[in-house]
Amino acid sequence: QASLPERHALVEYFVCRDEVLAFSLTKHSLKAHRRLCRIDELSDMREWLGFQMDRLTADSAFGKHDEARLLETANHHLSEMHHRLLGPVTGGLDADHLTIVPHGIMHDLPFHAFYDGERYVLDRFTVSYAPSASIFHYCAGKADVGGSPLLMGLADDDAPFIEQIRYFVEGNS
Repeated sequence: QASLPERHALVEYFVCRDEVLAFSLTKHSLKAHRRLCRIDELSDMREWLGFQMDRLTADSAFGKHDEARLLETANHHLSEMHHRLLGPVTGGLDADHLTIVPHGIMHDLPFHAFYDGERYVLDRFTVSYAPSASIFHYCAGKADVGGSPLLMGLADDDAPFIEQIRYFVEGNS
């Protein structure tokens, strides 16, 4: 707890047997959140969201655009994930920043894009991810060396806009 700044919360997820649970930690509190969902429910939600993202990519590739419907469907799945995984954990948090520590199949979930029905998580919090609470603690204790962050990406068919993103990040917008 000592390594957490004020108004910063670390949320670490675990899967135990078939139960998804989380611990939320702030400088002044530690809470356990049990029975967020079952692992099979999480797997289904993850699969449906993946299907919607694949559909968005495929529709864009073929020039089909029903953006309002695609957004509505994606928001439905992002909202379901928020309701099950993040809403019960962040409801009473006094924080501006979340560090998410996913577990297992949660590593590719876009927690920062979860939707509560009115706003996305990024509209309420700044968000970072850590592979474990131990690594977060280790990194939090390191001195800031300054400079720019290292961003890496490989342009391929699955990520065709890497060069445009690099150009934008370098300040050439």
